[in-house]
Amino acid sequence: MRVAFASGRQILSVPARPIPAIVRELLLFYREARQSGESFNAWVTRTPDKAIVERLKPLADVENAPAEILWIGATRKRIR
Repeated sequence: MRVAFASGRQILSVPARPIPAIVRELLLFYREARQSGESFNAWVTRTPDKAIVERLKPLADVENAPAEILWIGATRKRIR
């Protein structure tokens, strides 16, 4: 049996509304920047917090983020 331990750290506080867009953007960033065969956990450990924050911070600003990025479902608008 393989046992793994994972822990997290907070690098950015965000309101609830943009969380789906932030998760999508984080996964896109991972897909673009990971090394071949690299797990998400290994990528997050390797990637500087500053780089992740720079990529996600524009989405955390709900006052200035484009509505089509924040709202999905009811409006059926395409998310980046």
